[in-house]
Formats: sequence, structure tokens, C-alpha cells
Amino acid sequence: MKSKTKPSKKSAVAKQPGSRSDRRPPQGGERVNSLRTPKKGHAPETRGAGRPGGSGVEIDLEELEKLCGLHATQADIAGWFNVSLSTIEKRAASRDLLDFNGTKTTFREIMERGSAKGRVSLRRLQMKAAESGNSTMLVWLGKQLLGQKDQVKVEHSAGEITYEELITELRRLRLRAADGR
Repeated sequence: MKSKTKPSKKSAVAKQPGSRSDRRPPQGGERVNSLRTPKKGHAPETRGAGRPGGSGVEIDLEELEKLCGLHATQADIAGWFNVSLSTIEKRAASRDLLDFNGTKTTFREIMERGSAKGRVSLRRLQMKAAESGNSTMLVWLGKQLLGQKDQVKVEHSAGEITYEELITELRRLRLRAADGR
């Protein structure tokens, strides 16, 4: 009877490309697939083309202006365009001129123009509310735009009192409250 020899564990396991048992240094022009995980906040699908100013993702500048008109945060804008926050920050910091509606302007200037349009739109709605008789809006706009303020009238029965006397009395009351009296 022939004896059957068991195959060794090494020969029983099929070698798979990239497995530990198949590792070897790359040969002349051979590509190596990196298994490294991307840095935090840099998912493979959001990696750019390596250009200065952010990823290679095109951002619709008219849409950007509209989002800024709604006072969207940079994080909101990044989410809307499916890019990282750092991409928006880099483009906002960049001084590169972009063609926007026939004029050369920066990314930051587009964002600022959108925010200004949003503020004007909000002020227009506030004025309409005030004109329609919204008394709360009338009071608020009066305070904001005209410097109006509520009159606070303080009366006391102690007669005339100087500022120093008032401070002394407040300190005495504070000490008395701390002692529990």
C-alpha cells in the first residue's frame, strides 16, 4: 500500500496576488497598487487632480452665489457640491481670477457678492413686513437703522445718590447675600 503524503500548508493555500505570501519588490516598470488608507478627510472619491486651489471638481459659480445669498456656511457649500471643506477653503483663499458672467473675479468675491445680495433681500422682506404693519418689525428696524432704543426709567426713594455710593451699597448687599443674611 502506498502511503499518502499530506500536502504542506504552504502548498495547500493558493497564493493570491497581493497576499503576504506573494509579496516581492516590484520589478522594472511594474505598477504597485497601494493599500494605504487615505488621510482623514480625503476620501478617494474627493481627491483632486493635484492642482493648486483645490480638487479638479468644477463648481457652478452661479449656484455658489445663490447658496451664499442664503447665507450657507462653507461646510454647507462643500456638502452641496460634494467636495471637502478644505477644497472650498482653498478656493476661497485663492487669488485666481475666474470668468463669472463676463467679468474676472475671485471665488471669494463671488461668495461675498452672494452674501450681500442675501442681506439686501432679507432687508427688503423686513421692510415689507414693517410696511404691512408688523409692529415688532417696525420696532426692531427702528432700533437697528435709526438708533432708537427703549427708555428705561429708574426711580428710587433714597433721593439723590452718587455713583460711588451706589457701588458701595451694591458691594454691601452682595456681601450680605453671600453670608446668607
